[in-house]
Amino acid sequence: MIKTTAKTLLQSLLLVILSVFIACSEDEGITAGVSGKLIGSWNSGSVAVTDITINGDDLATYYTNLGISPDLIEQIETALESEIEQGFQIDIEFKSDGTYTSTDSEGTDSGTWELTSNDTKVLFDKGTEDELEVNIVSLTESMFVGSFTQVDDSEDIDEDGINDELSISISITLNK
Repeated sequence: MIKTTAKTLLQSLLLVILSVFIACSEDEGITAGVSGKLIGSWNSGSVAVTDITINGDDLATYYTNLGISPDLIEQIETALESEIEQGFQIDIEFKSDGTYTSTDSEGTDSGTWELTSNDTKVLFDKGTEDELEVNIVSLTESMFVGSFTQVDDSEDIDEDGINDELSISISITLNK
C-alpha cells in the first residue's frame, strides 16, 4: 500500500509538473519593459522543489500521521523531489504578441502570457483552467528565475475516499 501510495503521488506530481505550461487561448498584446527581456527562446536550466504539502501538512507530517516510518518518509520525499527536479525539462519561447510556445516530454503546445503585478509576475493562459502565475525572482537578458506553486486536488493519496490537496512549490531557472 505504501509503494502504491507513493507511486500514485509521484504520478500525480509528474502530471502536474508536465502540464504547467500547457494550454491554448488568445489574448491582446503586452506592454514594453520587462517583456523585452522575456521575449525569445528559453531552455531549462535547473529546477528545485522548495515545498511539498498534502492537505496543508508538510510531507513528513502527513506521512507520519499515516503511521509511516521516518526512514521511509525520507526515501519518499527524496524520490519525489529527485523525480520532479530531474524530469522537468521545458523549452519555451515568449513571443512579442503575448503568446508562447512550449515543448516538453509530452510534446509542443501554446498559449498566452502577460505581465502582472507591476511586472513582477508572468501570468500564463489567463482565464483558462490552465492559468498559472509565475513570480519573477530574477530576470536578466540570459537568465530567468521564477517560482510558482501548483495545487492539485484530484487524487485520493491516502485512499480514504476523499481527494487530498497536493501543493508543490517550485523554483525554475531558464537560460537563453
